[in-house]
Amino acid sequence: MTTAEKIAEQLSNDGQIFETADGASLDDLCRAANGRQEWRDGYRTGDHYKWIFGDSSVIMVCCGCWDLGYVDCWCWDGEGHTDKCSLLDS
Repeated sequence: MTTAEKIAEQLSNDGQIFETADGASLDDLCRAANGRQEWRDGYRTGDHYKWIFGDSSVIMVCCGCWDLGYVDCWCWDGEGHTDKCSLLDS
């Protein structure tokens, strides 16, 4: 199980739950797992960012939801990612 999957499991694998029963937030869990945060616009504005972990797993956050994601693009795991992704990092 990847780091991102372990964190997702703590949040019932529900992309609309951002806090565990004991009050730890998604961001708290990601920080505790030594995640590196990247913002889509590169400036820490907006609500579109991802956490990247040492095992190259990813949690993507946007628009009040989260899902597993990808290191090299801004796709959600559950949203039709392909090898020819149009949301690749530049």
